Amino acid sequence: MARPYRLASITTSDELRPSLVSRFYSVSDANTFDLYLTDLPPAALRPGASLAGVSGHLVRIHVFVVPRAGRTPIDTDAFNAAVTHVIVSSGQIGVYAGGGFVIPENSIGASELRARLAGGTVRFEAGTSGFTDRLGASTVSGMLRTTRNPSMAETAKARLDELARQARGSGAIGN
Repeated sequence: MARPYRLASITTSDELRPSLVSRFYSVSDANTFDLYLTDLPPAALRPGASLAGVSGHLVRIHVFVVPRAGRTPIDTDAFNAAVTHVIVSSGQIGVYAGGGFVIPENSIGASELRARLAGGTVRFEAGTSGFTDRLGASTVSGMLRTTRNPSMAETAKARLDELARQARGSGAIGN
């Protein structure tokens, strides 16, 4: 049975299992690709769109090395991906960042990419003044199924970068 994307606090029993219904990816080269997962309404994904009353998630998993059997160390402490998880809660923004290990289950560049995220950890990095961090340091894992869509990936990247800048510029930085 596939395990959905999951963010679980290391210090409390809090966890998130968002229903990330929009999932797409883009490929940079043979070793580099980006996965985007979100449940934000399409209008909220547009850079510059208002977040008034909006709640949801936007996740980017940047894989910078595709593991190769016999050539890539596969260990619970290894990582090959940077994870950025943005939470929008009633218009307030929180950013969690860290890394994990992504193992693709089929060919990079296919119309649909299936992959497993394991051994990941993230921590609260920044938030707007009204955002409350309820998770702190957390594990991140799950089975990922995405559709190749470079255009949507570019839009999601621009929006995620914008939201992260807003959160970091607010002065509320994680420990």
